[in-house]
Amino acid sequence: GPSVNVPAHCTYFSMTSDSSLQGAKVPGMGGVFCSMWWTFPLGASLSKLDIPALELIAVGINFIMFGDVIAQVLRVPSNVVVAFIDAQASPQLLVKTGTTSFVMSRVLQRIRALPSYVKSKAKVAVAHTYGEGNELSDDTSRGKFEELKAYCAQTGVKDRQLDILPEVHDFIAGIWQDLNDDGWVPSR
Repeated sequence: GPSVNVPAHCTYFSMTSDSSLQGAKVPGMGGVFCSMWWTFPLGASLSKLDIPALELIAVGINFIMFGDVIAQVLRVPSNVVVAFIDAQASPQLLVKTGTTSFVMSRVLQRIRALPSYVKSKAKVAVAHTYGEGNELSDDTSRGKFEELKAYCAQTGVKDRQLDILPEVHDFIAGIWQDLNDDGWVPSR
């Protein structure tokens, strides 16, 4: 979130997200929080967006999918959630006031309106991660579910795939509505 006041002794909870277009069994978006995960195939419409926009949308979906768990975790004053994002610009956008990118500004506006983001932003830090630091979310966004399950089994954790909530579809529909209302034309 904006500026997180981190207590001297705190417990960090990691939340990651990712998006993929090329090189994936099933191009999509995905996210992981503890051992819970979600996946969302892109389809033709979302595939028209670039990776930075999709990475930012995945962050928003994380706040929707894990919002109740984030709220429970943050009830403990010494807990902090770190949202690791696989796009270098996205963490900066979440802490700045805005962006000049047409698409990113609409996505950012929708994220900032999410009830789960509004409630938790004061205790959610954001950071950039990639590659090895984001392997589980990479697996969820690329359709590599067996690899994700194998990793969880090796670490003694039971993975739990979450069904996509209706609010996710509303969030994405809202982004499309904003883009269409403002005259966006896909570049690909």
